Amino acid sequence: MRLKGLLIIFVMIFIIKFVSSQSVDCSQIFTDNCLINQNITLNAGQTYNVNNIIFNASNVALDCNGAVLNGNGQGLFGIYIINRTGIVIKNCNMTSYAQAITTNNTGIINFSIIENNNIYGVDIALYINVNQPLSNNMSSYGNVIRNNFVSGISNKAFILNKVENLTFNNNIIDTVTSGGDTGGIILQNSKNNKFSDNQIKNIPGFNGGIVVSNSRNNDFLDNTITSNSKGISLVGSTLLTLIANNTITNNNGDGLRI
Repeated sequence: MRLKGLLIIFVMIFIIKFVSSQSVDCSQIFTDNCLINQNITLNAGQTYNVNNIIFNASNVALDCNGAVLNGNGQGLFGIYIINRTGIVIKNCNMTSYAQAITTNNTGIINFSIIENNNIYGVDIALYINVNQPLSNNMSSYGNVIRNNFVSGISNKAFILNKVENLTFNNNIIDTVTSGGDTGGIILQNSKNNKFSDNQIKNIPGFNGGIVVSNSRNNDFLDNTITSNSKGISLVGSTLLTLIANNTITNNNGDGLRI
């Protein structure tokens, strides 16, 4: 099983390197599989029909400037991040992706900011997942996710696995379009994160507003969680979780489940 996992990771890295070798710089032409190597500002009001935009450097920013990134429902990624530090993604309108912003199991993101984006009509808005054994202490560290509006999601809005010292505030998650295993925020194997002043509403699926599992030292403060299947659920080992001053109302199931 370990050999199979290593083989999958190797294949993913090979594919990424192959795609990179075939790609152009996004500053030259903003198109499928282009590479962000420097700060990019897009044209306000323009729609870019693109998939698999790859951050190929650290300490660079993508400012969509209000432009639309449209994946045309091809089931692909929007923005792809692997082992980068100090990146910024802001002012983007993103739609019709499988995962709008993703690390896709293969990398980490540190000291980065994702802010002021509108993400709608996608399967998953943000997917951060370090697919490594829990014993190796690898995690995505020190990121800020703020002032984003996410709506019309068909799976889970935010999947956060192995994140640490994350600031997640002033985001709105409104409406997951189907039931099943859908959810607002899924936090797993993570520690020392703060979730504050967020609104999470109209999520009918099994997970409801927020699910925290096998995590510790996480704070949930001043959030509004309403009209979901559930409010906040703590699953497995969730030591030293602080839940305070939240408004949790009109959920079909438990407001707080421990």
